Amino acid sequence: MSELSLAEALRPPAVFCAEAGAGGKVPAPRRNAGHSLGLVVTARSAFMYPIAKVFVAALAQRLPLCPGQKDQIHIALHEAVGNAVLHGNLGVGSDPFDSPAGLAAMRHMIDSRLASDCLGLSGIRLDAGWTATFLTIAVRDSGRGFQPTHDQRPSGETSCSGRGLFILHALCDRVRHFASGTGVMLAFVL
Repeated sequence: MSELSLAEALRPPAVFCAEAGAGGKVPAPRRNAGHSLGLVVTARSAFMYPIAKVFVAALAQRLPLCPGQKDQIHIALHEAVGNAVLHGNLGVGSDPFDSPAGLAAMRHMIDSRLASDCLGLSGIRLDAGWTATFLTIAVRDSGRGFQPTHDQRPSGETSCSGRGLFILHALCDRVRHFASGTGVMLAFVL
């Protein structure tokens, strides 16, 4: 898979694309014919390629998104996909790695987990649905689940991590976490 091949696979009239080998327990969504787009990729691919960028570009081929909306959706989706890969599928904790040694240890942990077929080939699913006035994008992972706290503020001004959910809430008109803890629904007014 490459960024270009993914962009081609998502070109209209496609409504769904799944990377060969993507596995895991990612549930299938309900379809809204003509107003939906779905994608399943492996955690490896989601880590290596700009999945959010390509997915938002495919949405922009179907929806009248202004540049500001496109950027906002891209940043939020990039954050949600990153959270799904790292915290969901790979099980990397959200403890800050604020030192060079800590960052090196985190990178080694990520690389070794991505190299594992069990984790590296686990699925990440994106599903978008829209009306004339609203866009929703569900991001689901194959992890164990996560229960967010009510406090979505960053952990500290100088912290290198812990801002993901805060970013999502700041950029989206609505954010809903699935009861299973393995996904998030991002909503945007068009």
